[in-house]
Amino acid sequence: MLATNNCSETLTMEKMLGLYKSQQSVEKGFRFLKSPDFLPSSLYLKKPERIEALLMIMTCCLIVYAALEHK
Repeated sequence: MLATNNCSETLTMEKMLGLYKSQQSVEKGFRFLKSPDFLPSSLYLKKPERIEALLMIMTCCLIVYAALEHK
């Protein structure tokens, strides 16, 4: 069941369901960062600051990728 507090008449059930299902495409990209296969500390990076910097760059890349995929 889906619920919303948007009471406008422009949001139909089909549109709300479409918006809900489109969230999975964003999560698909970020799932890679959470997976145990992605272990930058064991590969090349030893300092936590560098690992954070790599994750920030990858997050920015995922945001750009998602924006281009949306367009």
